[in-house]
Amino acid sequence: MLTVIRFIALSASVAGVHLFDGLGFGALAFGFLIGLLAVRFYWLLLPAAGLANLSHLIYAESTGSGKMEGALGVFPVELFVFVMFTGLGYAIGVWSRVVLAWRLERLKSLGAAEAGEPAEAREAVEEGNVQPVEAQAAPAERKAISEQSTQP
Repeated sequence: MLTVIRFIALSASVAGVHLFDGLGFGALAFGFLIGLLAVRFYWLLLPAAGLANLSHLIYAESTGSGKMEGALGVFPVELFVFVMFTGLGYAIGVWSRVVLAWRLERLKSLGAAEAGEPAEAREAVEEGNVQPVEAQAAPAERKAISEQSTQP
């Protein structure tokens, strides 16, 4: 149990370092694009492994003291951290794709018809839930509206 807690603590420390040095944002961006473009999730391992290898090469000879800094450059820890980063980016990308699809569908349903009316308003008038403007107007206004509509 202590080994698992230590591994998680080391991974959190390494993740913070990689967010600070910028490599973490690359993994987030790759994961986001993979999720947004609906690419299969197993493609997450490629950018994660590449960035973990790059980080391993950068920090393999780090001269930091202590166990936390010693975790930098250890490939299994680096791979775990970058898989987490790309997985988080993938989740955000999938969520963004779902939200964008929902908004696009909503815009299509609210889009203008040939008459220029929104689809919801046209359906409400057809169902009888809302009366047209002529029926809602006062009798004097109805007469003026009907006269305007009959004039050429």
